[in-house]
Amino acid sequence: MQIGPLNRVNLSTATSEDPSGGRTIIFRYVRDSVDNATKLSQSTLCRLVWRYESGTGMPDIEQRERMDELEDALALAIEADGFASLVLVSTGDCRREWTYYAGSREDFVSRLNRGLSGHQRYPIEIFISQEPDWETFDDFRKRVAE
Repeated sequence: MQIGPLNRVNLSTATSEDPSGGRTIIFRYVRDSVDNATKLSQSTLCRLVWRYESGTGMPDIEQRERMDELEDALALAIEADGFASLVLVSTGDCRREWTYYAGSREDFVSRLNRGLSGHQRYPIEIFISQEPDWETFDDFRKRVAE
């Protein structure tokens, strides 16, 4: 099944455990194929990374609630009108990472800033690059399928 603009109904879950340290990472990701029109209109890879301290590698309740607050704000600011697609969220090993594909870099940053204005500052790092073929996400999906 191919899909156009993505939504969270299409998210699946997978887990991975680090054999050396025993830490678990939980992945939420889009399970369906993405149509070419969406890939063409969303050729900018945007990764938001939130690092945190934890003995277990997982966020505590307070951290998780703030992360959920951020994710809800991002959904309204950049996903609601189809400008960007959340394709992958990974949590574990003392970090949560959101992976989006979006229109332009400038518009992503502008929408992000507008959407988060009025919020208490979030401890995130933002990494943005051009990736018209969605290699990062396709590589992840291949690893999950193995």
